Amino acid sequence: MHTQDDNMVEYFAKRIPASRILVNTPSALGGIGGSTGLTPALTLGCGAIGGSATSENVGPMNLLNLKHVAFGIKELDQIRSEIPAEKKMQVV
Repeated sequence: MHTQDDNMVEYFAKRIPASRILVNTPSALGGIGGSTGLTPALTLGCGAIGGSATSENVGPMNLLNLKHVAFGIKELDQIRSEIPAEKKMQVV
């Protein structure tokens, strides 16, 4: 979209079912990152709105079959103790 009105950008961003809204830039260049600073790529995922797994630029890193091994670094009691008292839910 092309506008100088930040309220109009906010209005569309909240209401239009799109993963990306490009403001004041050509979509052909903005969508692939040429004029927006997004990660450069020539394939764009359509996101959950379009039934895809991603709304990001799809690049070489998305094509790698990576396996992540994650170790627990906190116990459940520690996680609970870090929650502020006003945010804890009462367990009945």
